[in-house]
Amino acid sequence: MGISAVMRLMGLLLLAVLINGCATLGKDECLTANWEAIGYEDGTRGLEASRIGKHRSACARHGVTPDLERYTQGREQGLEEYCKSSVGYNVGVRGGRYMNVCPAYNERDFLAGYRYGQDIYKTQSQLRSLKNKLKSQETQRDEIIQEIELKEEEIIQSGVSPLIRAKLLEELISLSAEMENREAMIADLYDQIDDVNAELNYLQAHNPYQ
Repeated sequence: MGISAVMRLMGLLLLAVLINGCATLGKDECLTANWEAIGYEDGTRGLEASRIGKHRSACARHGVTPDLERYTQGREQGLEEYCKSSVGYNVGVRGGRYMNVCPAYNERDFLAGYRYGQDIYKTQSQLRSLKNKLKSQETQRDEIIQEIELKEEEIIQSGVSPLIRAKLLEELISLSAEMENREAMIADLYDQIDDVNAELNYLQAHNPYQ
């Protein structure tokens, strides 16, 4: 098989993967579809009503048209399960998105849980970010300490000229100042981490959704 033929075959395989990846339902699922159950599942996942359009596209190639009425009924029942404060909390604490699918009469409860979960998620993310910054600063500080120790060893060696010794001393002063700056940044990061930890502990201790 020539190179061009191989490339065409790879292209076709890639296209097939992309098409299947975009399809929400396979052939067998379309042919035996329980549209009320499919709608219910989509509702419990908090998916938008436009999801039926993707199902329609997926099944059109198999000659199947979704039952919109049954799908809608199922999705509305699924949304009854989804649009609860406990589910909202779980979506928020995982950093998930809310697609504005809940009806007005129960959206308020869902959003209360969702926003509380978001608060915990954002606080946890902030804590991870601060800890990563702290680790980076401590690593850089340790590298500076090692460099200072090397300079100190050089400066006391015999045979070092006054000019070189003066240059080494100047570098030591600069490194010491840089280390002090790092230490100050590290201390500030520890303070921030303590504050964010306290906030996270408060949120978790007063969590009404667990």
